[in-house]
Amino acid sequence: MFHEEIKRHTDAFSQHLLHLTHLDALTPNTITLCCLVCKLTALYLFTQGHLTFGGIVVILDWWFDALDGALARLRGQETLFGGYLDIVSDHVLKSAWYLAAAYSNHLPFPVAALAIYAHFTAVVVVYFCRLTAMHHVPWLPATSGGGAPFIVGVFLGELELLTKVAVVLDLCLALMNFIVVGYLNRNR
Repeated sequence: MFHEEIKRHTDAFSQHLLHLTHLDALTPNTITLCCLVCKLTALYLFTQGHLTFGGIVVILDWWFDALDGALARLRGQETLFGGYLDIVSDHVLKSAWYLAAAYSNHLPFPVAALAIYAHFTAVVVVYFCRLTAMHHVPWLPATSGGGAPFIVGVFLGELELLTKVAVVLDLCLALMNFIVVGYLNRNR
């Protein structure tokens, strides 16, 4: 209920943004492909050590990412392909940013690997529950936001510290989701 209320408000805001920018002429999958291009561009910039420019591209990506799902829901054009493309774009490429930062010596490799492990652990718990139709709490977040701690760390010059914070948050969210799902499904 709470989750649906938030989605209703964010979709209304996204609808206004789509109209103002004239992006409503595009298909949702085209906007998702724009996200993919932004994430790949940011990945390249991060591997080259251009963290600030990559961070600016990520902000553009966030803007597109907020619009693709809203447009799909608004038009009734939600597709399985679009959902998979969005998931791969969001989780796989955002995780690759940590490796790119490690590659350019802005983050230790063990911290990058731990961040990816924590992120995917949190995501797998939530998606497993959704795919198996287990009872879960839909408003409980799956992760710490994936790219948010990374980008804040880039702009504040505290990438390693905020990556470690993201690791702790993701592992706590994975554990919390696991416990809640176990409790809600104890009689199944």
